[in-house]
Amino acid sequence: MATWYCWPGGNPPSRCTHGFPSGGAYGAAGPELRAALGNWRGKTVYVNGVPVKLIDFCGCGGNHVIDVYHATWVKIPHPSRVTIRW
Repeated sequence: MATWYCWPGGNPPSRCTHGFPSGGAYGAAGPELRAALGNWRGKTVYVNGVPVKLIDFCGCGGNHVIDVYHATWVKIPHPSRVTIRW
């Protein structure tokens, strides 16, 4: 499962990672994804075919493996069931 963050104009608003604009294709890697990738920061993964650059750490767990910027979230087909490739 994927969720979103970084939607400054949303209701409720959500903060972005410092230095990365809200319109970018960025994400935060959860523990399982970090373990699978090893040196994960700065890598690009494909979430249901949509490229996402990993810039942040997500403390999520369970079946939740990635948080993506809202600008990217709206481009991901079926975000409740994701396939992540790298």
